[in-house]
Amino acid sequence: MRPSQHQVKAGSSLTRRMSDLACLSIGAAALAFCIGGQSVADNVHASIRKPTNIPAQDLGPALQTLAKDRNFQIVYVSEQINVLRTKGASGELTSEEALRQLLNGTGFTFKYLDEKTVTIVPVGTHADPAKSPAASTPAGSAPAAAASAPAAADDTPREGKKSFWNRLRLAQVSTGQSVSLRPDGSARTKVSDGSGEEAKLEEVVVTATRQARLLSSVPISASAFSRKSLDAQDVKQIDDIAMITPGVTFTRGNSGSTQIAIRGISSDSGASTTGVYIDDTPIQTRVIGFSSTTIFPNVFDLERVEILRGPQGTLFGAGSEGGTVRFITPQPSLTEYTDYTRGELAFTEHGDPSFEARAALGGPLVEEKIGFRASVSYRRDGGYTNRVERFGGALIAKNDDWQDSYNARLALAFQPVDHLLITPSFYYQNIYINDSQTYWEYLSNPGKGQFNNGAPVTAPFQAISSLPALNINYATEYFSITSNTSFYEQDNRNNRDLSALIPNDLGVMLSPTHPVPGDPDYRSQDLFITSQKAFTQEIRIQSNNFDSRFTWLAGVFYQSEHQSSDQYVPDTPAAFDRLVEAALGGTTQQIFGMGLADGVYSYRSIINSFDKQIAAFGEASFKVVGGFTLTAGLRVERSTFSFTNRSDGPFNGGLTVVNGNESETPVVPKYGVSYQINPDNLVYATATKGFRTGGANPAIPARCNADLASLGYSSAPESYKSDSVWSYEVGSKNRLMGGRLRLESSIFEVKWSGIQQQVILGTGCGLNFVANLGKATSKGFDFQGEFLVTDHLTAGLAVGYNHAAFDQSLLSPPDPVTGIRPVIARKGDSLGVNPWTVAMNLQYDFVAWGRNGYARVDDQFASRQTTPTAAEDPGNQTYASGLVKLPQTNLLSLRLGTRFNNGVDLSLFVKNVFDSHPVLSRNQTGSNLDLIYADRTFRPRTIGITITARL
Repeated sequence: MRPSQHQVKAGSSLTRRMSDLACLSIGAAALAFCIGGQSVADNVHASIRKPTNIPAQDLGPALQTLAKDRNFQIVYVSEQINVLRTKGASGELTSEEALRQLLNGTGFTFKYLDEKTVTIVPVGTHADPAKSPAASTPAGSAPAAAASAPAAADDTPREGKKSFWNRLRLAQVSTGQSVSLRPDGSARTKVSDGSGEEAKLEEVVVTATRQARLLSSVPISASAFSRKSLDAQDVKQIDDIAMITPGVTFTRGNSGSTQIAIRGISSDSGASTTGVYIDDTPIQTRVIGFSSTTIFPNVFDLERVEILRGPQGTLFGAGSEGGTVRFITPQPSLTEYTDYTRGELAFTEHGDPSFEARAALGGPLVEEKIGFRASVSYRRDGGYTNRVERFGGALIAKNDDWQDSYNARLALAFQPVDHLLITPSFYYQNIYINDSQTYWEYLSNPGKGQFNNGAPVTAPFQAISSLPALNINYATEYFSITSNTSFYEQDNRNNRDLSALIPNDLGVMLSPTHPVPGDPDYRSQDLFITSQKAFTQEIRIQSNNFDSRFTWLAGVFYQSEHQSSDQYVPDTPAAFDRLVEAALGGTTQQIFGMGLADGVYSYRSIINSFDKQIAAFGEASFKVVGGFTLTAGLRVERSTFSFTNRSDGPFNGGLTVVNGNESETPVVPKYGVSYQINPDNLVYATATKGFRTGGANPAIPARCNADLASLGYSSAPESYKSDSVWSYEVGSKNRLMGGRLRLESSIFEVKWSGIQQQVILGTGCGLNFVANLGKATSKGFDFQGEFLVTDHLTAGLAVGYNHAAFDQSLLSPPDPVTGIRPVIARKGDSLGVNPWTVAMNLQYDFVAWGRNGYARVDDQFASRQTTPTAAEDPGNQTYASGLVKLPQTNLLSLRLGTRFNNGVDLSLFVKNVFDSHPVLSRNQTGSNLDLIYADRTFRPRTIGITITARL
């Protein structure tokens, strides 16, 4: 359905909108949510012994009983605690002794937030329960600062359990401790010593190692973003996440295609180099044929997003060669109702408005037994690129590149008996893009807001994906067993404009002043239909006794995946005859020896592929002495791949049927060493291997023989092997200045060998094949820091540096006549990354007119790509003159907001403040014989208002 045609004008209308929205924003009230009360009893660490008799039971109720009896507060993450049992506590005990008895064997300990408040944390997590604040600080001084990870956690410690409000539990309501939530979703713990308050940064609990741990205690390089942090930074899709994450590059191609690189490891061919997960299910796709792409979930009602940098093959398998992106969904609560709604209205300069409506609700259906979580969302991104007549520029359709996105999810949780939680869920997404989101250079003027697309036919794209899953978790105090069963299905339909490529394939050069000879209005639109169907089963068993010197995890994994890629290029016999005769001087029958396939198709290709993976994996850690820990992991996998390809039509040289297969048994080890210097400082080193499975190539039609010969090939290779990386990383994680400053940094070197490299067949073919070619090295560093400058001002900085290039020149087979070996890539050619990426943010929390508010600035910078890729290097046979290096970019965003005391957040934002429009990508509309270029850029300056509510 077409949107209503709204034009956003500059000048007075823009000023009026800003004024109206500013009045709404300034007039709104906001009170931060607080959880806490007032203590009325003795200090937690008092040495008074009291008769205690708490029987063996679930740990959560036992802690609540103790807190009520001793009149102090206990803060804990209910998702971690409520699945555990305690052996109880009995005798004449102090409060500390009673706590130790209750927590004995659970893998958890406690630490002090102040003299009257403790928090329950995993063993080894910034805790020293033997030291009370009074014992560790001089008399009359402030209590020792201690981090309170659970109180801060806006992230799910274990996938598949509870929502945020249910996870944060106070064992007694009436206390003197308050935990205030900020608009960006992090939290500050304010510890009162009677003379003032001290605020500190809090941490995130993640499952990057398949076990719930504080991010600061996980010895890998990772970034995690909570639901509120994603809202605060206006994150709506994977593009936004990549821009705020060091070491990650994300690009979009024409017609919905995507490509992601972590630490420079990326490929537009073969299997994926980045693992993409929704909860425990991998959804990344293999590139087969000439059009397949991974569809990333939209960002709404997520508990958090985790970005794991470096190979994750041991725990996450094939495809996690460069790293892993995990979208963690919120799970149903069995005890509390929560809801989350979000609405937005935004106006893009020179384009149509955008708007969204999203809602999520969850809670118990049967208290302590059955819970649910449901969410629905709709978003319209208004278009800003016009479709115009390709030579005259007359308007055909205004703002034609609009996009609709629909999402829905339903999850249920059943707890039939203690320790057992069963969670079935269903996820659905439907994305529709009305036309290509590119503009033609010679028809556009981005500096004046003129974005025009001269394609004679539209290029719509639709992707529908669904994911039913069943997660079963059984947890005891010693171990837990998790089973995840899922079936992921993705169906895409994609039309492309081939009005330039078809004449190019016949040797006709096109330019803005040189239309198709014989038929100036020639137009062609193909159809790609791709699908992915993947059944996945994983079972894990892991230790829960975190205070043990030896912790372990083991599992088995099975996946069976079917992908298809069908391409149809229809034409009419009369129109195709005119084109062939004008280009080659004969009819279709005379030139090709055949007519259109079935009288309709100049080219048709139907590909079916089948992937199977069976793997066993495990990881173990051993605490040698003190904070010194050794870690080792191993994954052994059997993978098989097969495909069939049936192609037809004059461009294929007639009917061809090709079959191919590939099978391997990769072994993927991991080695690590870490040293917890003290509760606030961790250093680590890892050596890990990653891999992706091999595959087979579709048939290359006879019309490409000349291009194959120019590269020294008589035919494309039928198959290609897996490639692999070895990654070496050294890092540290530090909390300084009493918890007000958090730093995470790492340096790395990745050696990539047997690269599955796409070889483009240029001049008149426009197709490609995959071969294992060469080696490359990626090296650099990642840095993330957050600083609580004052109790009201928070600063964040994320910096990444990456140099990724080929180690050697790649040569094709020798020419059979001359013996010359054409160069495909030269030593030093880039893998195509921005060397430097910097993301900065500042947030100031303030009180104005008696109301709480916040102002936030976010800026994302990327430096210019300094060396050419293989396709951009004129010294290579695969050189494409129209390509450009990745540009320097800078995207600035502003947000001003207030919060009402009923949980409503109202904010005004401006995105792309300076209306930046760098050329993010440049491609020819056909092959190398086409001199018409289509570019992509940032969305123009957008101003809007957002309202969210969490009740």
